[in-house]
This record gives sequence, C-alpha cells and structure tokens, in this order.
Amino acid sequence: MFKSKYWFILLILVPIILTNCAKRGSITGGPKDTLAPVLTSSFPKNYSKKFEGKTITLTFDEYVKVKDANKQVIVSPPLKKQLSITPQGGASKTLTLRFTDTLQDNTTYSINFGESIIDNNEGNPYSAFKYVFSTGDVIDSLKLSGTTSDALSQTNDDYVSVMLYPAETFSDSTIYKETPLYITNTLEKNSDFTLDFVKEGTYYLIALKDKGRVNLFDPAVDKIGFLDEPITFPVDSTTTFNLKMFQEIEPFALKRPAQQSNNKVSFGIGKTKFEDFTIDAELNNNKIETRFTRVTEKDSILLWLPELEIQKEDSLKIKLSNLGETYEQALKLKTMKQTDTLVVNIPKSSALNFRDNFTITASTPIETFDATKVTLLKKDSTAVPFEVVLNKLNNKVELLFEKHENEVLTATFLPETLVDFYGKANDTIVAKINIPVYTDFANLNITVENIKEFPIILQLLDSKEKVIYEAYSEKETEFIFNAIEPNKYTVRIIYDTDKNGEWTTGNYLLKQQPEEVYYYPQVIDARANWEINQTITIPQ
Repeated sequence: MFKSKYWFILLILVPIILTNCAKRGSITGGPKDTLAPVLTSSFPKNYSKKFEGKTITLTFDEYVKVKDANKQVIVSPPLKKQLSITPQGGASKTLTLRFTDTLQDNTTYSINFGESIIDNNEGNPYSAFKYVFSTGDVIDSLKLSGTTSDALSQTNDDYVSVMLYPAETFSDSTIYKETPLYITNTLEKNSDFTLDFVKEGTYYLIALKDKGRVNLFDPAVDKIGFLDEPITFPVDSTTTFNLKMFQEIEPFALKRPAQQSNNKVSFGIGKTKFEDFTIDAELNNNKIETRFTRVTEKDSILLWLPELEIQKEDSLKIKLSNLGETYEQALKLKTMKQTDTLVVNIPKSSALNFRDNFTITASTPIETFDATKVTLLKKDSTAVPFEVVLNKLNNKVELLFEKHENEVLTATFLPETLVDFYGKANDTIVAKINIPVYTDFANLNITVENIKEFPIILQLLDSKEKVIYEAYSEKETEFIFNAIEPNKYTVRIIYDTDKNGEWTTGNYLLKQQPEEVYYYPQVIDARANWEINQTITIPQ
C-alpha cells in the first residue's frame, strides 16, 4: 500500500520538475553602460612643451570612435591643412593625430574634441576633452568666456565659430581673407564658449556661423557677431561677453532670371525694399510695357510680359534701377506650354475675423478694381458701406468695413469689377462673409514698463516665432489687442532705433549692431472669452 502511494506521487512530481527545469530564463545582458571612456595615456603627454613631432597618440580604456570630427574638433590656432585623425569610421582603443601643417614657433596649441570621442557600444561621449601643447617653453594660460545668441530669434545657431584676431594687424578686411589666431566653437547643445590658452595682448572678438567651414566671413551666407572695441588680455574672470549673431542684408542686385511661363519671368533682388526700384524691359532691343508683382514672403519678384508671340531665341533684356544704381540681365526666351490666365480668388464662403480684412487676389496682375460694381449687403438687404484698397505690388484688393459679431454679409462682384494687366475681367462672383462672435476670441492688454527709448515695436508671436499681431508706439506704453485668436503667444519688443517700422539687422563694415530685441520670458495663454491684463517690465 505504501509503495503504490510512493510511486503515484513520483509520477505526478517528475513531469512538473522537468517542465520547470526546461523553462528558459530571460537574458537581460546586465546594466546599460553609461560610463564615458577614460583616457589612460597620451604621447606626448598632455600639456607638453617644446613639441617637435608630427603625431600624437591617445589611448583609452575601451574601444572608441570619432563622430562629427569636421564639426566638433577645433584646433586653435587654426591649421591650414586639416588635422588627420585615425581610425575614421572604425573603433580602436588608440587614436592617432597627424599634422601635415608646419606648426608655428613658440605657440600654444589646443585641440578641442567637444563630444566627438564616444565609446563604441553606447556612444557615451568623452566630453570637453582638450589636448594642449606648446612649441615653445611656455603654455599660455589666459582665457575669456561668453555666449552667442541670435539677434532677433530665441533659437540660437549651433557650432558657431568664435575667434580672436591680433589687434596690431587687424583691419576691416581681415575677417574676409585671413584666418584667426585663436578659435573655438559653441558645439551643438548650448551657446556658451570659452577661448583659452591665449597669450597676453589685444584682440578683436568675432563670431561666425561659418557655412563654408573656412574660418573666413562670407556675408552672402554667414551670420556674424562682433564687439565694437578690442579686448585686452588678461580679462577679468567675472566678465562674460555676448555676441549677437545676425545676417547682413545682401547688396541689391538682379539675380537669376528664369522664365516661368510664356508671359512671366521671375528673379531675385536680395533683401531690399520693393518700393525703391523701377524696371524697364526690352524684347529684341524694343522697349515693352511690363508689370511686376512681389512673390509673397520671398526676396523675388515676377515680371509680367505683354501678350506677345514668343519666337525661338527671342532676347529679353531687363534693366533694374535702384537709388541711382542700374543692373541689367539678359534672358533667352522660349515658347512654353503654359500661359498664365486670370483666376480671381475670392472666398465663396468664409469666416472673417474681426482684425482681418476681406481680401481678393488674382493669378495675374490686377490693373483696375471698380468699387461701383460691388455690393455688400446684410441679411435684410441693407447696404454696408466699405472702402477699397488696391495694392498692385502685392497684387491684392482689400475691402474695409465695420464688422458686427454674428453677422452674415453677402458680397456681389459684377462682371468687369476686376480687370487684369491683359484686359481680362471677372464674371459675376457672389461671396458669403460670416462674422464670428466675440466670445470666440481673446482680448489682451499689455503695459510695458522701463522702456529706455522710443519708438518700439511690440509683436505677438506663435510657437514658430511667426508674427501674428504687432503694434507700433512712439510714446504709448499700453498696447491693446482686441479679438485675437486664442493661442499661446510670445511677446517680442524691438527698439526701432532707425524709426523705419521694422527690425533692422547689423552691418559689419559700417560697425552697425542690429537693433536691440527683448523677449518676455513667459508665454501668454490667450483663451477664448478671456480678458488678460499683462504688465511687462523690461530689465535695466
């Protein structure tokens, strides 16, 4: 009886034990490696003097590789020939640096690796490592610190080069044709910089967003920041320098004409005011009548040609005059499949916000707009008085009228209300205009304190720093924005020093700094049916 019970228990337990033994455990691989690689040795040793070699070896406690060396590895003073770092693309415990340049005598060199050295497995960086040596008897030890910031935007550029030039050999043309004596950069994640291992002396401090990576200023593509006066080392360790980065306005020019259709040519003109120039055109040496319109939000225009029979190899000569300067370009025209025809863009049914005007645009240049052929009626057929503003440069017509909430208006445009450059006109168009209710919008009242000078421009920006609303003041400190779209707004205040109604950038050769800008650090949440009173105190 006892033996039978014993075997019965075994028959039950053995399969359970075998099943549990067969279960697979999950392999975790251990804790994640979060430690940076460690430099175990270098040859020659870091901070060596009387350096005469051509190679440097760096040995680490694990396999490392170099990432983004062309952006992050900075040699100061700059080398004419790029420093060679091997291996490239592979992993090794040893990095070899080779100089193909002749090093200067009695000079302290620093090689700043930023965060380019990372371990092979997890990419942990060996941060802010600098290898320093001197070809003379002394390691220069002076330094300065600072920041770079965009002069207009809150978004700063990364990898900004910050440079020092000796004052005794410096002229206005130096940064265009000569590399600096000392250089560093701001790397990717912040706008701070430190220029160290500098020799006593007086220097000019320049920052460049150097698109070509050549340590020379190209105003067509590079941003620049500079101090007005030179700096004499040694510098007080508590002093920091801020360089405001800006893009200069390109010189006015007629650029890249291109035929877009049988009757339209486009070209760039640089960042200039569109009202400041005139255009003449000749086709096969015969003057022709043209019109031009602005390409919205671009530094270019469209030149509209008359209805002509374009022949192969017809030559169009464009002459553009601006403030006494004349520019000419020639373009060989060709017959194209596309010819622009009139299309009038009037919203057939739209909600019109209180701060907006009812706007009409067209696909071809608007020549005339006959307000007598337009009616604007309420539901009870009562006429609503309005004014018309024709803007030929931007090729639009605006209807201005008093708006009342929750109102529906009917706008009727009879035939030939609008006539374009080619004599073409619209057919009858009927549009419904819906005025919303005030409770769908917000009211924002802003009081600004500590304004140091007038005039100022106060702007409300969206999350992408697009200007949604703005106001101009020559003496007022209170700004009222009624019936604005519910949104989260950033406030930007511009000191309009030149009184031209817009932010003005800087100019290096003229030693002109960009106009000063202040950002209110808090985002204003303007909600529907809210009235917000906000006081902004500008720091002194």
